[in-house]
Amino acid sequence: MNVDTIKVISVDDSPIFAERLKNTFGEMENINYLGNANNVTSAISLIDTHKPNVLVAQLCKTI
Repeated sequence: MNVDTIKVISVDDSPIFAERLKNTFGEMENINYLGNANNVTSAISLIDTHKPNVLVAQLCKTI
């Protein structure tokens, strides 16, 4: 079976979380971790450039 590569980008302001995702996805076959953006502006740029299949994002609500 031929499986396409899944392109993944993350958006999170934690460098520790980004490094863990990079390490985890790096061990998986058919996953191409393209990088992490630490803000919305960087995320939009990465998305426009790489057209990922998956976006992993931290969502938080400030009170």
